[in-house]
Amino acid sequence: MASITSNLKESLAYPFNDLKKFGVIFILNMIIFSLIIASNYIFVNFLRELIAHNNISNINLVLNNQVSIEVAILQIIAFIISIFILGYIYEVIGNSIEKNNQLPKFNIKKLFINGIKVEIINIIYMIIPLALIQIAISYDLTIILVIGIILAIILALIEIMAIDNMVANKTIKAAFDFKGIIEKIKSIGYLTYVGGIIFYEFSYFIIFCSLFVIMILILPIIILLSIYGVLIIYAILFSAVYSYVLISQAHLYGALYNLAE
Repeated sequence: MASITSNLKESLAYPFNDLKKFGVIFILNMIIFSLIIASNYIFVNFLRELIAHNNISNINLVLNNQVSIEVAILQIIAFIISIFILGYIYEVIGNSIEKNNQLPKFNIKKLFINGIKVEIINIIYMIIPLALIQIAISYDLTIILVIGIILAIILALIEIMAIDNMVANKTIKAAFDFKGIIEKIKSIGYLTYVGGIIFYEFSYFIIFCSLFVIMILILPIIILLSIYGVLIIYAILFSAVYSYVLISQAHLYGALYNLAE
């Protein structure tokens, strides 16, 4: 447990090792959240107009309207930016595994390629449990829902080591080397591995809870601003904390991989 707690302390301080690079990730997340808010705002206003004109049943109008195209473009841009952030997370994990406490440099081509790799792993590992959960919700199948949730938790735990293994071996095939992945987890200790992840996630949960408490406390002050002012302040706070957690967590899971050595 000593290694787990010491890794957490080191990772919590890690994002502050280079505030300029941290700032870039913060700005990228701000852009993503702004694009998502903007696309939702446009689409909600569009639906209001449809309802006002009794055209809500005209689905072809919804699908073919220029507004839908604008929303899709905004969300695609947000997704592309998120790929670069995933690529940066990949690099952070790599630096952590190599015991390099510097934040990675920004190589756009490298970040995009590595981000695609991480996204592919996310999709492959989660597609079956998410499909089961969706089917269970659609057809009210409680047993299937429970199976889907349990499978999602198990695969999420394995995926952490799978991504670490991919980064360490510099090949996407290593993310599906289940024998090697399980051996790594076994060498750490199943209880230590799962307990460590739960401990880590609970720590970050506390950080997010603290953020929401701050948001509630400052609400009486910022409510004097316009609704846009409130959204901007909340977006800045959330983007800052979210960026911090992403970088710190990636460093932490890279350090977790080294416990197997």
